[in-house]
Order: sequence, then structure tokens, then C-alpha cells
Amino acid sequence: MKNIFTQFLKRDRPIIKQEQNRRRNYKESRKQSLRVRSYPIRGYLETTNRCNLRCQMCGQSFFEGERTDLSDEIIKKIQPLFPYFIELSIFGYGEALVDHRIFQILELIPNHVTTRLVTNGVLLDEKASQELINHQLKQLYISIEATNEETYSFVRGGRYFNRVIGNVERLLKLKRERNSPYPEVAFAFTFMKRTLAEFLDFVELTARLGIKIITGDYLIVYRPELMNESLFFHQEYTNHIFAQAREKAKTLGIELRIPPSFAEADIEKDKRKLSIQSHSSSKSADNNPEWKLCYEPWEFIYFRSDGFVSPCCANDVKLGDLRNHSFAEVWNGKQYQEFRRTVNTTRPHPHCQTCINTGKRIITQREYHIKLLDKNGKIIKI
Repeated sequence: MKNIFTQFLKRDRPIIKQEQNRRRNYKESRKQSLRVRSYPIRGYLETTNRCNLRCQMCGQSFFEGERTDLSDEIIKKIQPLFPYFIELSIFGYGEALVDHRIFQILELIPNHVTTRLVTNGVLLDEKASQELINHQLKQLYISIEATNEETYSFVRGGRYFNRVIGNVERLLKLKRERNSPYPEVAFAFTFMKRTLAEFLDFVELTARLGIKIITGDYLIVYRPELMNESLFFHQEYTNHIFAQAREKAKTLGIELRIPPSFAEADIEKDKRKLSIQSHSSSKSADNNPEWKLCYEPWEFIYFRSDGFVSPCCANDVKLGDLRNHSFAEVWNGKQYQEFRRTVNTTRPHPHCQTCINTGKRIITQREYHIKLLDKNGKIIKI
């Protein structure tokens, strides 16, 4: 009996550690503790910021900074954290499949962690597909927003549409042959004027391929050249297509994980106003129903390919350098503690003051859609 019990503990210890950490993290984040004993439960692992495409809507199309790969030394440094994660996305500013180490890195992540990889699909050849199935990657998001070569080339700067669709078909065929539920495949769609015109056809294409999920978000304009592509300037058209797409997706059994249309966002805004009116005014984010509390500095971490860490996917502030410090020194360092102290106050970091996720920037506002940047990634005041 002792041996059986010992084997049980050894087998399930990683899951127990994950659950214990989740509970501790919840308590510490809700108390908004500055120093924490728990580890992050969600994260982005940016193994490289190199990319094989130069998509119009992405900063890769004008970024002039250094191209970097996350060092093997840092990967070894953060590997002990992996069992504590609930979900970990192999994602960031680059294309993960460009990194030849990607499958070795996936091997380091325990199977009980929900692993997610985001790719443009161009390099998803047969070998890569076999590896993703072998490693039982849980979720694969393929970024594509076209139904033909012309639109694909307009968005992503290369004529790879047929190649990507062929790669997807092969992956799904290999999954069926091996009777594997993983990876679960989803499409990730960027909504702009050009791509919205094909979205209804795209829903049908998704159904024909046998994919059940489409995620999407509005284009954020980083360059003046794309200004007219922003759906902020085409709101009635957006409302019309979104309504039709929801009906079509329901009929075809497709789950749409997309933001509200402008009309739907207006309804949400009116509901929020009524909620605000029922509360006394307050300068504290804790009591302001217009804002959601942010728990990212406790729950989430972004491991950048240059060795720095950031607190969320929308704020590139650097809160520590893993090239010169241990994770513990960074996670409870002065920068992280100060960020946790201010994030839910009226004086957070400048990027937090216009955060989409906490409701400080909403879909009906121009600032949600327009964020012009220079070649160094700094916001241009307009």
C-alpha cells in the first residue's frame, strides 16, 4: 500500500503543486499583496521576436529594434516554474516556428499545463505538425484573415494563402489518422475593412475545413497608412456583418470568440452608466464600477525574448531582467512591487491608464482603434 500511495503522489504531485499555487495566487492577488509567495498562473513565452512575415497591421512591418532569441540559460532559469502554470502560450512578438528549439522547449512543459502556440501557419509543414501532435500541444491558433491569395497578400505581405490552408488540411488529416484530440485548432482573425468584407465567406471556409473556433479582434492602427482600414470609421458596416456572422456561425456550429460590434458595445456602455449611477462616486479603482480590477501583475507574466519580463500582453514596461537576476529577485523586486501598488489606483503606469481589458478604453472610443507608433515603438501624439 505504501508503494502504491507513493507512486500516486509522485504521479499527481505536479497537479497538486499547480492547484496549491492557484489558490495562493488567488488570495494574494485579491489582497493585492506587494510581495508574493505564489508564482504566475498564466504567461507568454516569447522564445524569439524574429518573424518570417511583415504583416501590415503588426509592428514587425516597421520595427527597427534588435532581433533576439530567449537564451538557453534563461529557459533553464524559468523551467522550474512551468509546473505551476495553468496555461502557457508560446507567443509574443515573433513567429514561434522560426525558432528551431521550439519542440525541445515544448518538451520541458508538463502535460497538465494548457499549452498554446500562435503561428501564421507558413512554416507548419509535415514535420512541425507531427511534432505538435507528439508533444500533445493543447491549442494551436493560426492567424489568417483571408479567403484568397489577393487579400492574404494585402494583409501579410506574401502569397502564402494556399500554402497555409494546405498546411492546416494536412495537420487535421494527421490528427485523424493518429486519433489525436490535440492540438485543438482555431483561426485568429484581425478585423479591418478589407478582411471584414470576406468574413462571412471565411466562416464558411472554417466550417468546410472542420475547425470549430474563430477568435478575432479589431485592427489597432499603428501606422497612418492603415487609418482607413480601421472599422472605427465603418461602424454601421461592422454592425451589419457581425450580426450576420453570428447567425451563420451558429448555423454551422462555429464558436465565435470575437468582440462586440459597435452597436453591442453601445448597449454595454449604457448598462455600465446605469451601474455607475447606482454607486457613489469614488476616486478608487476598487469601487469604480466603470473599471475592472487588474490582477495581471500577480497572475500573468510575459517572458520577453530579450530576457526582460513584462506584466501583461498589452503593456511592454520592463519590470526585471532575467539575464542578470533570478526569477525570485525579479518577481518580488522593487519594480514589481511598485507596479502592483499602483496598478489599481488613479495613478497607474501610463499604459494602464488606457487599458482595454480593465475598461479604461472601450470599443466605441477612437483611442481603442488608433495607436500610432514610431519605429522605436513609442506612441506618437496626434
